[in-house]
Amino acid sequence: MVNQRYLIQQLVKRDFQNKYLASYIGLPWAFMQPAVIILVMWFAFTYGLKIRVMESGLPFVPWLICAMVPWLFISETLITSSSSLIQYSYLIKKTSFKVGIIPLIKIFTAFIIHLFFVVVIAVIAVLYGFSPSIYWIQIFYYLFAAFV
Repeated sequence: MVNQRYLIQQLVKRDFQNKYLASYIGLPWAFMQPAVIILVMWFAFTYGLKIRVMESGLPFVPWLICAMVPWLFISETLITSSSSLIQYSYLIKKTSFKVGIIPLIKIFTAFIIHLFFVVVIAVIAVLYGFSPSIYWIQIFYYLFAAFV
């Protein structure tokens, strides 16, 4: 698949443009949708279910965001990757390349948005008083593991 990285790059670029830039709301929707889901979950847990701050003293908002961002990435990749072979069936029938590339296109597209939200998590952590430490290097391992 390393040999076909240019093809993958072009297909990811095209998929990202078709998914986000071709619609009316476009790119802002890619960031608003997960943010709205997190806000609804925060409101439901804080005011609906009256969840209290955990005993560890960790505020609820960073905890919720750290849980929801990976979940949203996993659900997005599973949902879009499972239907990607049908969506790109015209490529499978007309050209010869590895079929395993097609789900990668959807994973890369979702990963672009996920990277943004990982940065948002880091900013929110700093705003809540969590100073960067040596343990923040684990973010790179997390990103690698999340992609693989």
